[in-house]
Amino acid sequence: MTRTERKYHTAAILLFLSAALHLPILILSFQKFGTHIFVAIILWTLLGLGLLRGHRLAAYLAFLGMLAGLVLALDGATSSPGLVAIVLWVIIPTNLIAAAVLFGVLWSRPSAHSET
Repeated sequence: MTRTERKYHTAAILLFLSAALHLPILILSFQKFGTHIFVAIILWTLLGLGLLRGHRLAAYLAFLGMLAGLVLALDGATSSPGLVAIVLWVIIPTNLIAAAVLFGVLWSRPSAHSET
């Protein structure tokens, strides 16, 4: 496995973790967040699968999605009470780390030994 594939794999795991963390919100607060959370779960899962296959387009879309998800999670965390807010506060660093990993994969300078 190349270094780039390992970074894609790491980002994919973070996307899967983010999707899994959205499940309790779907159950606990469907009235407030509704289909937005359901769509996020599906998107993060599909983009994570794309990253596992090494698709660069999936990495760009996931990067943008993580940034958008970061903003939306922050908004939801500050306006939601209880357990939902706690879960959203856990999603925020997950999305931030995933975005940072994807940024590193997408915009790092390729080196002569990057494939090892």
